[in-house]
Parts: sequence; structure tokens; C-alpha cells
Amino acid sequence: MKVLIPFSGGINSTYALHRWLTETDHDIVAVYALESWVGLYNGDSWRQSRETKAVNAMVDWLKANCRDFTFEQKADWPVVEEDMQPIRVGFTETRNYGIVSARYQGYSDIIDEHSPDIFVPGISLENTATDCEPVLRHHYLRDGMQVVYAGSRTLDPVVEPLDYDAVAANLMGRFEQLEVIPADLKVLMAIKCDLDHGAGMDWTCLVCGYEKSREALASMTGAEFDAMFAEYGQYGAWRGEADPATYKYRGWPYQKFGEILGLPENVRWD
Repeated sequence: MKVLIPFSGGINSTYALHRWLTETDHDIVAVYALESWVGLYNGDSWRQSRETKAVNAMVDWLKANCRDFTFEQKADWPVVEEDMQPIRVGFTETRNYGIVSARYQGYSDIIDEHSPDIFVPGISLENTATDCEPVLRHHYLRDGMQVVYAGSRTLDPVVEPLDYDAVAANLMGRFEQLEVIPADLKVLMAIKCDLDHGAGMDWTCLVCGYEKSREALASMTGAEFDAMFAEYGQYGAWRGEADPATYKYRGWPYQKFGEILGLPENVRWD
């Protein structure tokens, strides 16, 4: 069996790649894409360079500590074109689907190139905060190819036709996955923000806000922490509670960051 895993070096794909290498003896192909959007909003390639170094270091670690596998780096990835769509079908708030659409078109290209038996896209609990997957997954679906989400609790394929709400209710989140990823592999990951947000303003960054909130609630398990934000953000098992007129990406978690970190209400984002 050949398993194709898009590998960005993020939490979902790292968890998935390590899991498939250690829990199966399948032929594993991991593909890292140099996505154009990474430098699109930063004006340079600082993040891409940092991410690429981390990915290469993790690949070396996985080959040395797990087993050998095929690794490829793709520079000819589809270019991002802005495509503002409702964050979920029928919702008011919009999101740039162009970023995700280019990624899914890239998935289609590498599937055609490698003809895998199993494809493992990086879908986990947090990804259920939008409807990008149900809208765009047609790009990568192929007859006879199984799909297993990176955040799935088992290695069983997604049942078609897809009931996204039912699947979302049982997916693992980033902090539950982080508890499983080996410590030596985790330190190689470029998952922390290295920007200076100013004194006391880390909570205004999505990555830093989650990290600081996790530190403040260290007594919780990763699964409990993920579920708390899923319930607050109305995704995962709570997708059906989201208000189409007011819902924002991940339920706008900055207010929750402020609550956890004890910030005055007048400095929390609306």
C-alpha cells in the first residue's frame, strides 16, 4: 500500500507522518510544498526559509529514528488567487478560499504523480472551523483511493458520502496531537511564532494566543484544552451551534485568550 502525505512540518502533518511510519509498514511518500501564500503577506520569504529548514531537519530525524520513506520538495505549486467566499456555506463572514484552493489543486497534482492507495490530508479538529474541506475536496478525490484525515483517531478511511459534522465531532486537535509527538521531534518543529508583538500583546497573535493560553491551563490535558476552544469557537462537535450571521473564523478566539490570561475586557478584541 502506498500512502501519500502532504508534509508541511506543522502539527497535523507531523503527527500523521510519524504515526503512519510507526504504526504501519506501508510505503510512505511525504511531499513538502513551497506554497506561494507563505510569502504573500509577509513581503519576503523569512517564514518559508524557517519552515523549510525545520521540515528537512524533521525528515532526517524521522528517517533515523523511525524508518526510511520517500521525501520530495515541490516548488511548482499552484499560485494563490484571491477568492473570497462565505466562511461556511450560507454564512455572512468571508474567508479567502484562494489560499486553500491552491493547496487542494496541488494535492491533485501530487496524487496524479504518485497514484497512492491512501491519501492523508491535514484535516484535524481546528480545520472544521470552516467549510473549505467539503467545498474543495473534489480536487483530490479519486476512484479506488482511500482518504484518512491527519487528525483521525484511527487509520480508518473516511466513509463516503462525507458527513463532515459527524467526522468533525471525533477529530483530534493540535494540543492533543502535540502530546503524542516525540519530544525530540517536537523541538525541531517551526510551530512557534518568532515575531515581536510588543509587551503584553502576544495574545493578539493566533499562534501565540493559543500557546500562552495553553501554558496558563497546563493542568488540562491537550484533548480537554482543544475541546474547550472547539466549544467556544463552535467547531468540531459544536459546529451546529454557530450563528451564520455572526460566526467568525474559529469563533474569534482572542476573546477567549483574554479571558484565560486575565486581560481587562476593554483591551480584548471585538
